[in-house]
Amino acid sequence: MPSRTSYDLQCPTLLQANRAPGVDMAIANFCDAYDLMDTVKDKLIENKYFFSRVLRFVTIKDLEDMSFRSGEIAMLRDAVDRWSTVL
Repeated sequence: MPSRTSYDLQCPTLLQANRAPGVDMAIANFCDAYDLMDTVKDKLIENKYFFSRVLRFVTIKDLEDMSFRSGEIAMLRDAVDRWSTVL
């Protein structure tokens, strides 16, 4: 994956505008693959996010409304960035 020097922290969605979704997988597998804590996985599943393909629609506001903590949001941003590909 090409390295990037910038990341748009003002982007309202997890998936940055210049990125395409990665390979679809079950959320549990996504969380395992990207070393996300069980609390992240549990909150996503509790809110009916079952597959990684839907992460492209998730906003930071959605995560805040689901009681994600700042560190969990940062971890998800990092995971989605590593999962996705440059357009």
